[in-house]
Order: sequence, then C-alpha cells, then structure tokens
Amino acid sequence: MISEHIASLLVRFALKNRTQLPNGWTPRALVQCGVPYADIWDVLHEMYESQVIDLVYRLRKSRLNLAP
Repeated sequence: MISEHIASLLVRFALKNRTQLPNGWTPRALVQCGVPYADIWDVLHEMYESQVIDLVYRLRKSRLNLAP
C-alpha cells in the first residue's frame, strides 16, 4: 500500500499547482507508477474523509464558541 505521506505530498503539490495541472492528476500519476487502484482509492478516500471530519469538527467548535 502506498504511503500516506507520499499521497499527502502529491495532493499538496497538485493543490499548489492546481492552475497548471489537470483535475485528477494525483491518482493518474500513481496509476502510471503502477500503484494498484484499490490502494490509491483507500489512501485518497481516507485523506478526503479526514478533511471532511476536521471541517465538521471546526464548524461545530466555532458554533459552540459563539455566544448569543
């Protein structure tokens, strides 16, 4: 299975260069390197879920800190 660190670096690179890279560049690069589709899906899906969960947590926390 590919390292989460490598996937994280690729995603950060893709986001930093998003105006110059086509959508889906990160998974395509991994496929071209011979990484199995299932491994790519597992890591990128887990990264996406963790970002969504973090966003929901921050939104809930900010709402709790707001005094009426």
